[in-house]
Amino acid sequence: MAVKIKLSYEDEAELKSILKLLGNTVLSWKSPKRQQGRYRRAYIILRQNLKKPEVK
Repeated sequence: MAVKIKLSYEDEAELKSILKLLGNTVLSWKSPKRQQGRYRRAYIILRQNLKKPEVK
């Protein structure tokens, strides 16, 4: 099961900062080329975490 995120942002700096925060967990992302209006969209797909969390 993949995690898909729909992101709304105003400028490219916001998108880049989110992608930097997510780091290596991002498998792919795309942003439609033609976008009008104040907010832009990006679609992000995260990698699956194959390691099980340790239970203490």
